[in-house]
Amino acid sequence: MAVWAVASCSPNEGILVDHRRGLCPYMDNRDARCAHRLTMLNLPAAFKLCVGSYEACNVYHQIRLAELREPAELLVAQPA
Repeated sequence: MAVWAVASCSPNEGILVDHRRGLCPYMDNRDARCAHRLTMLNLPAAFKLCVGSYEACNVYHQIRLAELREPAELLVAQPA
């Protein structure tokens, strides 16, 4: 049985990600920080990291931290 979760792409949409496969939830977001890895020349390395060990990727952690900070920043910015 697959374990599915919704990973946010933007505030208005989401994608289903099978976390048992180890697929990076940000792989399809077209983030410029991933561009150096997601090229035809680097495809084997990209699959090794992005589809197998994304938790070892520095870019994954940068994106994740920014995503976690965003709600806190919105709460601070809202008037009382």
